[in-house]
Amino acid sequence: MKRVAIVGAGISGLAFAYYLQKRCPDWSITFMEQERCVGGWLKTCKIGALSYEKGPRFFARHKSPHLLSLIEEMGLEKRLVYAASPRTRFVYQENKLFPLPNSLFHFLRSPLTKHTFMTCLQEWWQKKENLPEETVHAFFLRRFRSEKIARLVAVMAKGIYAADTRHLSMRLSFPALYKAEQEKGSLLQAFFSSPRQDRRLFTLEGGMGELSSSLQKRIKATWHFGVRVEKVQGKVLTTGRGAFEADLIVLALPLSSIKRLLSHPAWNFLPTHPLHVVHMAFRESCVPVQGFGYLTGVGEATPILGAVFDGKMYPQRGEKITMFLGGDAHPELSICPEEKLHALALQGLREHLGITQRPEWIACVKGEEAGVAYRVGHEQHVRSILQSLPSHTLLLGNYLEGVSVDHCIKRAVDQVERAYALL
Repeated sequence: MKRVAIVGAGISGLAFAYYLQKRCPDWSITFMEQERCVGGWLKTCKIGALSYEKGPRFFARHKSPHLLSLIEEMGLEKRLVYAASPRTRFVYQENKLFPLPNSLFHFLRSPLTKHTFMTCLQEWWQKKENLPEETVHAFFLRRFRSEKIARLVAVMAKGIYAADTRHLSMRLSFPALYKAEQEKGSLLQAFFSSPRQDRRLFTLEGGMGELSSSLQKRIKATWHFGVRVEKVQGKVLTTGRGAFEADLIVLALPLSSIKRLLSHPAWNFLPTHPLHVVHMAFRESCVPVQGFGYLTGVGEATPILGAVFDGKMYPQRGEKITMFLGGDAHPELSICPEEKLHALALQGLREHLGITQRPEWIACVKGEEAGVAYRVGHEQHVRSILQSLPSHTLLLGNYLEGVSVDHCIKRAVDQVERAYALL
């Protein structure tokens, strides 16, 4: 019987254990988790009768095949809840909220895209280039020849990576768009020729923590909570409670924790940045617009990245706003007390949304090193790290080849097959 030790009981570790158990039911699985429960960032927290998500809360159907498959296997498909319309996004710049264009007429008149129609139209005939590595900013500037479009893309990228597009790798950060140029020669051609997709946003009725809890119940394993792994040496894990030996070690940890356990010079080229989340609930409706939320524009002097209007997306859950702070432009927030984050969020409510009403409750999820970004050269550094690992050690996580929950599940599935082949 093979012994498998999984360090980290977030979605990556849980998905790996679940699919490994299906593939090799006689293997022994042991979990070591520093927190007191499973879930990692995929966890639902409660304050009285209300709840909020520690991490991701909305998922697009067309980008979540592996997540939806796992939800179905857990028997949770009837617990899916879909977001209400409209899904309008806004950009806050120059002290105003501007809706992102959602029609040709709006595109022609919006201050965000005005005077860019012809440059966008010319993208249809723009020749493709097979560049080995290119930043997101350079890619869009080359294809659209418009700084205005490149800046708008930078705003949208802020909502995913909270990082500067002048550093992000296009091929790794937006693989679908990179592939569209390679296959169709034009982003516009790819857009108009692509099949219609189900772009609805969904979550689970009781929060995404339901998925983590369901996985825990289905996985037959020995669980060690409140355990911090101090060292990995060969096939031995050293913790404050003693040493554990395994035939296979799976490290399903955040990038900041992996750097602590595994020494390699390439880690220096994979930086992290702060990404804090502040949840606020209100007794009465107070958001002045209908839509998904907003992102702050490029050059805005604020550590606020943007906000999601949870109450507009899921009205039955009450009036809630989730605000995001930090990013690679604000490393000073790496060390920041909760009181200051609360104050910054309330300031954002006043200045960006005109909300002076005090929230009924406010909760903060701190992520001093939670943000990861795929910079130019990322793939080479990751490959160097993976090649240096002994064959009995596997890595999982959002810093490797995709930041979404769906990417994490996909890698877990792929690594199960690798583990079976190795042992």
